Amino acid sequence: MLRPGGMYYLMCANPFAAGMTEADWDGSGYRLRLPYIQGAEITYAGADWVYDRSQGGPINNPQEYRQTLSHLVNGLLVRGFMLRRVQELMAQAVSIEAEPGSWDHFTAVVPPWLALWTVFKPDVL
Repeated sequence: MLRPGGMYYLMCANPFAAGMTEADWDGSGYRLRLPYIQGAEITYAGADWVYDRSQGGPINNPQEYRQTLSHLVNGLLVRGFMLRRVQELMAQAVSIEAEPGSWDHFTAVVPPWLALWTVFKPDVL
């Protein structure tokens, strides 16, 4: 239980980019291809760094469900959290000059994560 006045930090996938990766480069950009609907299922190929493919055996692709920005933020607000700061998070070495289709280029164009800093103020409701 968080005490009144306590800070709560949430880091999550950027709702607009959920399900997108550097592999979505089509030669001219990273296209939005999935509907922006609360709870929509999102599946995509797992990244090579997630597991050692040399060990063999099938591994299912990640399965996620979209959380829209309004669902995330309003869900915090109605529970007594006050939003203090929002930040789009990118990889450390972000460069629009990076090779298109690379992780560095992707994160320069599409910030994959969001960070929300909040304070619990249930008495403000």
